[in-house]
Amino acid sequence: MPRLFLALFTCLLLPLPAVPLRVVTFNIGANRDQNGDITESLNEPGSEDYEAVRAILARIDADVVCLQELANADISGGTNGGTTSDVHALAGELGLPHVLIPTNSGVFDFTLRNAILSRHPFETTDEIGSSDYLADIGAVGEDSSRAKDVTRVIPAAVIAVPGAAEPVTVLTLHAKSSTGLDDRFRRAVELARVRDYFQRHGLNEDDNLIVTGDFNLSGSSTTFTNEPAGLPSTWNRGTDLPLPLSYSNDPDFYFPAPQNLVALDARALNGEADTFMLGGAVLDFLLPSPALTTLGAEIYRSSLDTSNAQGLPKSGTPLPTETSSTASDHWAVFADFTLADAIPPATSYPLTAEAPAVSEDFADFAGQQAPPPWQSSGATWQGYFADDTAAGGYAHEEAVAFVPGEEAIVFSATFDNLTGAAISALEIGYLARQLGARSPGTTDQLQVTWSLEEGEPHNLSELTFLAGPEETLPRSETLVTTVAVEIPAGASFTLTFTATRGPDQGGEVSSAVFFNEVHYDNAGADNGEFIEVVVAPGFEAAGGDLQEVEVVFYNGSESQRRPYRTVALRDFESFAQPGESNGYRIYSHFPSDIQNGSPDGLALLVAGQVRQFLSYEGSFVALEGPAAGMASQEIAVAQDDPPPVGFGALGLTGSGADESSLSWTRFGEDVSHSPGAANAGQSFTGATPLPAQAFSLDDLQVRPVETTDRDGDGLPDEVELALGLDPGQSDSDGDGISDGEEDSDGDGQSNGAEVLIVGTDPGDANARFVAVLRRNPQQANQGELVFPTLAGRTYELLAGDEPWALESTSSLPGTGEEARLNIPWDEKGRFFAIRVHLEEGMSPSGN
Repeated sequence: MPRLFLALFTCLLLPLPAVPLRVVTFNIGANRDQNGDITESLNEPGSEDYEAVRAILARIDADVVCLQELANADISGGTNGGTTSDVHALAGELGLPHVLIPTNSGVFDFTLRNAILSRHPFETTDEIGSSDYLADIGAVGEDSSRAKDVTRVIPAAVIAVPGAAEPVTVLTLHAKSSTGLDDRFRRAVELARVRDYFQRHGLNEDDNLIVTGDFNLSGSSTTFTNEPAGLPSTWNRGTDLPLPLSYSNDPDFYFPAPQNLVALDARALNGEADTFMLGGAVLDFLLPSPALTTLGAEIYRSSLDTSNAQGLPKSGTPLPTETSSTASDHWAVFADFTLADAIPPATSYPLTAEAPAVSEDFADFAGQQAPPPWQSSGATWQGYFADDTAAGGYAHEEAVAFVPGEEAIVFSATFDNLTGAAISALEIGYLARQLGARSPGTTDQLQVTWSLEEGEPHNLSELTFLAGPEETLPRSETLVTTVAVEIPAGASFTLTFTATRGPDQGGEVSSAVFFNEVHYDNAGADNGEFIEVVVAPGFEAAGGDLQEVEVVFYNGSESQRRPYRTVALRDFESFAQPGESNGYRIYSHFPSDIQNGSPDGLALLVAGQVRQFLSYEGSFVALEGPAAGMASQEIAVAQDDPPPVGFGALGLTGSGADESSLSWTRFGEDVSHSPGAANAGQSFTGATPLPAQAFSLDDLQVRPVETTDRDGDGLPDEVELALGLDPGQSDSDGDGISDGEEDSDGDGQSNGAEVLIVGTDPGDANARFVAVLRRNPQQANQGELVFPTLAGRTYELLAGDEPWALESTSSLPGTGEEARLNIPWDEKGRFFAIRVHLEEGMSPSGN
């Protein structure tokens, strides 16, 4: 059956199931005078600092903003009910009317504050660590006087999010910095105070909890059985926090069951995890409870913000590169969550007598999870598509996007027939858009089926969309079909969209070179230290030269951050003869002085250019050497608790062609080192798979229609009888081509097109739609296109230099008269076509 354009009709729109919430934590960095005294952090509106902070927060557009390192000047006029502070001015510009700035009563730091700004109202607030708070909970020291054991007051707000079943509790902290024993002890106490807050309020993993802030986790893990030396003279730890007390660099350590908070693995767009610019450390965290659904987390860096098509959705346009470094010495970290809706999510689309049609435009779809009532095995991406008219070259589209992998992506929804009558035919249509053409790449497809409750699926071939590597973008196609069905009143049916990756004709042979295994520390004296580098089989064919591969060892300590050793791959006295695995060469080097971390790093160079700059036990920015100015990428594992000699190395595992498809792990203490060989659980595939295409589903339309076409082949029963076809069989001759797609009279136009679109006789070869292109004898360089029209149709003119690249140029309604379109006459030749659209309400049987 021909592909038609859907008209508008009465429809039902369904809500999303969960309430979205975006939260950002941002240490905005204090400014100091020549004496080292803090002057301000945010500064006043219009200042460079203020405008940079405002721009970043406006770009992120969070519902809850958690700020650290606010100076007294920033909050002046904003405490004790005041609303004239610089912080309040910022909140007003961001549309965050609810502001919590705690006191500094009863804490040690009188110069820096934390604050919470919210779009939604506070139900209750607390100031953890303040004099009043500790008095209220009865926290006293050994001398029975009020406790004093928190560096800066930790604000806590219970926020009522409209539409959510339960509120969300948000806390933000700025823990004591530095690495001394006293500093680590104080951090452990402060985080114990937060955990105690949850316990006192009976909050657990079933509640909506988010802890944010600058945790300042540095220095080794320690268990304190006694208070260390160096604590402030007025220190008075509450006896409600008994010893022993443990300190850990892992933020998750502080919130086990019953809260079970886990820090999000937020990353910048380049994959780096550090949040502190100067030290390359991960200091800032967001830890949600399992009750919240996390959609994604990102470290915002203006230097990487180049397009709205990257990372989590953002407001407005990308910011100038220097905005982040102007605003602070920390990067902002933000995340998207959803909270359970107060109204249970819809499980199906109802078709009723009052609203018999469903129209779904996915307008509120934010990505990352399927919108109810849809179920999905992976269609959770929001669509962005190339569009020259859009800012930055991309337009934002609330559409369900597919990027098929080895497994097909299935996206399905159920529809309930509540019309009170049986449905004999459905009109189904949707907008398909190819979001990008990746060449070389696979040719992928989106297929649609329908099924009656638990019945077998029926393929709707006319709704199949193909996305290939050579398509010209932007590309959109509206696909529509009418199918005969038998859906009794009260029964349900399911629509299923399946995105399938096309066959991989063979990707490019990998040319990668990368670090594969590292051992830098073990229990006792260092023994058997080594690094391992892998060279893929296509390295030389891609122009690489083994003579130009080098490894640079970096000392990452704060006083160094410079190379301490360089080794060339060509130096076989330093590198063992390589092992080999599926064409991958594995080189191992055994120095005796690899630095033991906290942090240190390795740079891999090809022809003087840095291919990788990795670090362990932290991240840092190199000051000297080939990686100068670059921030290292910390691998996710370490040997900070050293394994036995000969075991527990750090290495890549998984299957793939290069490091991007492998992941770092610390091998167990029963897994021996494997220099010169593939790691345990590792295999090299040799070729990089061809990338799949990205495409989307939008503007789905489903409605019952009246029909006398019992077999759903697009031909009315009476026309099939006249043609000698079986009106009860969509493929009367069983050749795999439906009767509507057959060409009974052999005139080159299908039966369905003649009956439904152009109104000609499918049994008469002389009755066919013909458009005549001829030169206009009255005007030089002018031609005309002549063709018959029918009322109730729209005729669209397409033109182009190639028959496969035609574009729409104009359209006109049918009148029943002959149409004449004037067109420029190009001696070089152009191609023209007429596309005919059937308007809503027209009978499929003709004029």
